[in-house]
Amino acid sequence: MADAEVRSNVLNFDDVVNILSYLSPQDLVNASKVCRLWNEAANTASLWKRHCLQRWSFCNLNITPGEKTWNRYYVTRCKIDQGAATGRPGLDYVCKTLRGHKGIVNDAIFVTTNDIYDENIIDKQASPVVASCGRDKMVSLWNAHEGKSVWKNCDAHETSVSSLALIKPETSFASGDQQGVVNIWDVTTGQNIKLQETHSSEVTRLCCGPDVFGSSKEVTGQSLLYVASRSGSVKLWDIRDTTKAQHVIDTSIHNLTMMKLKGSYTLVLSGKGSLFQDMQAIKVYDIRNLATNSFRGPDIFSLDSPLDNITTMSWIPSHPNQLVAGYTSGSIRIWDITNGQTINTFKPHLGAVTALSAVGSKLISAGKECCLHLWHLEKNKSIDSFMDHNSEITDVYADAFKVMSCSRDFSIRVYSWVDKTDGEGKCVRSLDSRYTLLGGSLQRAGNGFEKIICDYTTCVGMANDVLKAYSFQV
Repeated sequence: MADAEVRSNVLNFDDVVNILSYLSPQDLVNASKVCRLWNEAANTASLWKRHCLQRWSFCNLNITPGEKTWNRYYVTRCKIDQGAATGRPGLDYVCKTLRGHKGIVNDAIFVTTNDIYDENIIDKQASPVVASCGRDKMVSLWNAHEGKSVWKNCDAHETSVSSLALIKPETSFASGDQQGVVNIWDVTTGQNIKLQETHSSEVTRLCCGPDVFGSSKEVTGQSLLYVASRSGSVKLWDIRDTTKAQHVIDTSIHNLTMMKLKGSYTLVLSGKGSLFQDMQAIKVYDIRNLATNSFRGPDIFSLDSPLDNITTMSWIPSHPNQLVAGYTSGSIRIWDITNGQTINTFKPHLGAVTALSAVGSKLISAGKECCLHLWHLEKNKSIDSFMDHNSEITDVYADAFKVMSCSRDFSIRVYSWVDKTDGEGKCVRSLDSRYTLLGGSLQRAGNGFEKIICDYTTCVGMANDVLKAYSFQV
């Protein structure tokens, strides 16, 4: 009778799991040390999956790396997030200087994927690989964590290499130079294939997207390479055929300097207007209309710009049809690219707008006067501003976890997202200025940082003839 009473008071596995579902992640870890039964219950996938979804709402519900990896997934992400938030040199991150270029670095891109939405981060040893190009005619590949060169090539281009674009992660990327020559590179071998048609002038921008012509054609991967040249033409290449461009867009834009591709077929170009006008133009194209059976041209419309020059553009993730542009006057204008109408205009900066980046409905803008602004686009109001740099901010990176800004003062500043109370007593998502990334000497970087690129674990800054790679511990 006594034994039966004892057995009736013993919790079964499901009961323990139900009890542990009320615990925090740290309490779950402590509970796993009680006994074998509690250890097994505390590592139940559903418990850790719930905590992951509560902390990172974008987690993929269908990930299948193994049920027991939800625990590892939570621990791994927390470790990286904590390191990015506290930023202790040598403990939370390490700095490597990537040296090898003998001239100014013009561009850099990641050729591996390791972004914040990558659930497979727990199943691989993250070794971000970065490609760079410069005025020394060199194209280089680097292991950012180790700070070592993977391969480099100085023979494929005969002049300064101005732009890079990723074609297929971990497989191929493209480079373009001042003479209009474009090469496609194999990431693994370092071998290159030259596009047989040159372009009329310097390649200013490269990007890659799906080969989509006509609404009925299926997307078959990133196989369409867009090559913009300073003279105003854009050539579209099927990378499987390097003998001839598939299509050519001749714009009226002189000195074409900016190109943005949205989704599969919306292309936005910007630069000075005609040769006899100083007004800059923003032109929107529907690439599907380049199909031979289309009765419409690709040019949808031009966005009426103010007289001052456009300095930067960005898409707004929460509103896929909206484009935001910054100007030399310090003003920012938001466009609806479906009808070409202006949605809003505001002027947050005293000098030129140097960088824009949007996360959800939040817009981060940087100006030549060293100020960083955070805007709520839906409420059309400023949330906060920061003066952490003492020289021009040249670039901004933003994702769901962090914001980073780089400057000509040789610094990279890190911000994290936090909930704050506004003047009306309401909770609003804002930024908290955390720390400045340190490491190594930048005496050779005469103009400070020009550009910053980031993935989930690594930040790389371009500074004159070197790259500074900051890797958060994984």
